[in-house]
Amino acid sequence: MQSLPPNPAAPAALLPPLPGVPAGSGGGRIKVEPRDFLVEEIPAYPPSGEGDFYFLEVEKEDVAAGELLGQIARRLGIPRDTIGAAGMKDRRAITRQWVSVPARGVDPAKIEGPVGQTGAIRLLQVARHRHKLKTGHLHGNRFTIRVIDRDPTGDAAASELLETLSRRGLPNAFGPQRFGHGSTLKAGFAVLRGDHVRDRHLRRLGISAVQAWIFNLWLARRLADGTLEQALEGDVLKRRDSGGLFTCAEPEVDSARIAAGELVVTGPLPGSKLRRAEGPAGAVEQAVLTEAGIDPAAFSGLGKLAPGTRRPALVFPTEAAAARDERGLVLSFTLPPGAYATVLLAAICGDGDAPDDADADPGD
Repeated sequence: MQSLPPNPAAPAALLPPLPGVPAGSGGGRIKVEPRDFLVEEIPAYPPSGEGDFYFLEVEKEDVAAGELLGQIARRLGIPRDTIGAAGMKDRRAITRQWVSVPARGVDPAKIEGPVGQTGAIRLLQVARHRHKLKTGHLHGNRFTIRVIDRDPTGDAAASELLETLSRRGLPNAFGPQRFGHGSTLKAGFAVLRGDHVRDRHLRRLGISAVQAWIFNLWLARRLADGTLEQALEGDVLKRRDSGGLFTCAEPEVDSARIAAGELVVTGPLPGSKLRRAEGPAGAVEQAVLTEAGIDPAAFSGLGKLAPGTRRPALVFPTEAAAARDERGLVLSFTLPPGAYATVLLAAICGDGDAPDDADADPGD
């Protein structure tokens, strides 16, 4: 296996744009203040109103995702692993999300209060439910992001590009947060080599980072080849309405369905149970693994740690709008689970001065 590249989590701005779509430009800064980055989780279902768990809607400001769970555990006097959350959210932001805790013997109001010198946790709602909240149980995330220090003469172009990406799709790259400045990825490579990584949480995050890195490499290859919006024989395609997967046998027919908005190409997150592409599409995936120095068999012994899955190559922002207020350009949009707001910002603004929030994984 080859050594880790020096910049494994290259920003999405370095990815080639979709054919006919101009590259974003104008830069700007985000997360200058937490109020400039608002994230609202869209739950997959409402709490039922009865059961042995409390579902808590919380608002955190300038609090890391891991720190939120730690503070809740300490303030309620419960083990951290009994707390459920659908996804991790940005630190330098105001975020609203749901968490679950066992209802017996706890007072949810105790979670409220300051965190450090600048952070805070607020309780917005409490309701009972029958089971613990699980990772991924959300419809998506709604973002309102202010970009400051940006020339307003570029606002019209940014608005037009946002509309284009909503219609054509955004390359669904993993953002740099997923890689922990490279440290998380290094841990994942160590696991694949068979080295002992004692921290179970780091093992899981590390393998996830390797999978994300491989997907980003595949995505860059298909973008460079100009084949992200067309089907290759053997591609694993996803129906956008139902989510069903099937293998492409008629590239011309399926390419027309991609253009009509019915289908999307998927890429690999390698694992022991991954549904692999076949034919020419499979050859591309294998070439990416070979160039990365990855043997697919390395994942076979990881079991539940890395079962593998397919990820859509494109995501489609909804409820998208752009407007200017007294502090900067305000972009609002909704993304499905797993998609990264920072990737969309890079596509629209190009290289900016956005601080990296390595603790957060806003695609979850």
